[in-house]
Amino acid sequence: MFVFTGMLFLSVFWSPDVVRSLNNYAASMGVVLLLALTIPDAFRTEEKLRYLLYVLVFSGVYVDAVQILNHYRDFENGIFLTTNTINHYRSFSDSLIFYLPFMMALATLSKRGWAVACWILVFLQLVLLGLTASRGAWAGAVAGLGVWIALTLQKRVIIAALSAIAVVAVVSTMIPENIVSAWAARGLWSAGRWEVAWTPACGAILANPFFGYGYGLWVYEDLVRPTLTANGGIMGPHSNYLEIGLAAGVFALAALIAFYARFIERIVTYVRKRPLSLSTCMALAALTAFVAEYLVRGFVESVTWRHLGILVGCGVAVLLQRQAART
Repeated sequence: MFVFTGMLFLSVFWSPDVVRSLNNYAASMGVVLLLALTIPDAFRTEEKLRYLLYVLVFSGVYVDAVQILNHYRDFENGIFLTTNTINHYRSFSDSLIFYLPFMMALATLSKRGWAVACWILVFLQLVLLGLTASRGAWAGAVAGLGVWIALTLQKRVIIAALSAIAVVAVVSTMIPENIVSAWAARGLWSAGRWEVAWTPACGAILANPFFGYGYGLWVYEDLVRPTLTANGGIMGPHSNYLEIGLAAGVFALAALIAFYARFIERIVTYVRKRPLSLSTCMALAALTAFVAEYLVRGFVESVTWRHLGILVGCGVAVLLQRQAART
């Protein structure tokens, strides 16, 4: 991780505006590093790790409540799930896909009535995620749930997911010209995304493969993109991977991929060897959210980097607990 973030930091200094790029770095990668370094120390014990789980679940419930309130207001105004609300609800998908695995972790650890309540919240969060009409979030959720199911064989996750899909499908059939049906019909990777986003971004990376153009998406948006041409105009890179390649070149992109692979390998090894305790569930939740939000969704869309610091911090905190137990 330090190699990847260090290479991005160096790219700040060949940006056309060093101060602006440095501010962008501090607001994104700086936050990632801060969280990744402080969470393991602050939540190293099992008791404190449980508090962190509660905080993350409460935050997810808050996001759910806000989205439900917005849906209710849209329903009153006669614009519930209409196509012009797409950008309004897409903004919720980042948080929903991030908090969902921690809700699943609490549901797994809870007993009796609390477990039922938590699984209902998992189902609700999946429904709300479906109603965002974010295809990248849908793909990420499928991948993340697949990881969770493969490592736990929990039938309740399958039941919750299938039930949520059924509810979203029924709701979408009741409303003509809704955002869910409209965006699902376009498929996951539309031709337009290839033509006006990924292909121009890849071309720009190949034009300057070793150093990139300097840190900050604004560099591509303001200086590089206007020099490119394509039918219908050029979009942003629409991918976290391409964003890194544009900023600092192919070596930084390779460092990112290596970091992703190492993180996944360490957490999977830890989870597979242990029963579903608090630390195992936290590690599994971090892995699931990581796969959903960064490995998969970050490949097809640009997502916030800040959640990465929390996920890495959770993973490291759990691994440090294991080391402490050995000594």
